[in-house]
Amino acid sequence: MAQMLNQRGLRTRQGAEFQSSNIKRIIQHEGYTGYIITKAARSEFMPQLQIIDEALFAKVNEMIGKRSRKAQKDKNAAQKSGNPTLLAGIVVCAHCVAKMSAFLHTDRYKLADGSIREKVQAKYNCYQRGQHLRECDGQALYLAERVDRIVVAYADELFRKIKSEPYDKSIEQRIRQQDAEHNRQKQAAEKKIRAAQYKQKRYEDEVLKCLEGESAFSQEVLARLITQAEAEVRQAKDEYASMLQNNDDRTTVQQIRSYYDEFLGWANEFSLATVERKRAILAQLFEKVEIGKGYKITIHVRGTYRQFLMGGDPHGEL
Repeated sequence: MAQMLNQRGLRTRQGAEFQSSNIKRIIQHEGYTGYIITKAARSEFMPQLQIIDEALFAKVNEMIGKRSRKAQKDKNAAQKSGNPTLLAGIVVCAHCVAKMSAFLHTDRYKLADGSIREKVQAKYNCYQRGQHLRECDGQALYLAERVDRIVVAYADELFRKIKSEPYDKSIEQRIRQQDAEHNRQKQAAEKKIRAAQYKQKRYEDEVLKCLEGESAFSQEVLARLITQAEAEVRQAKDEYASMLQNNDDRTTVQQIRSYYDEFLGWANEFSLATVERKRAILAQLFEKVEIGKGYKITIHVRGTYRQFLMGGDPHGEL
């Protein structure tokens, strides 16, 4: 990738050629998933800054971790099974809302005979709390196995529901109603733009009459009216553009069916899937998993799939 960028004549911010280390830093920079990140703070999620979705970011960095000799040496207990955790990239601290990292932690116990026993366990870590980067009254570490077991049980229940309940045609009906409403709003917005533009042109045409002394308006009044009309045109166009942007995020009937089939496919394969595959499925199904003191867990199902769980709890608290 570095060679490709250099061949295209692109350079780093410092004007130097790209090296593999530059590419790795870009790929591992969490800011591209929609956050402003500094040494001392982390912003809330800002969709307008997101270049890569978090599931893809987690998957790519998982691949990097597997390829790193140092990571393999540091995580020797996980070499046979790869990364044992299931929620990398979507688990957050419920107390400070910071993303949590997963790593292998060595616990040491002193036995009765004075010898030291070591036990390596995967844990989720609130980095912000551990480094005192922000106020956080939650736990620093949570056993990943315990958290994952709770989340998997919740996912299994969702998959049981999706397999037992038929596809709901009313979802498609709601989408069609939303389409009709959107078209009505679009026509109203276009009409508002035309009305504002007509008003602006009428005042501008009046300027010539004013210069010839044939207008009922003074120059000062006309100038004020034209300025107001220009502002109305801008506002109407901004509202129209915002509406079109929101329209880009709307779900179509075809997409709804595709999401349902995808959800049902996960339900059929999840129990027998590999750890890596389960991790990918959970990252797409859940927006985030919040962990609080005492292992109080809140699971946020992505809205795309939440609509298929009529009567279910979209934010499972366990």
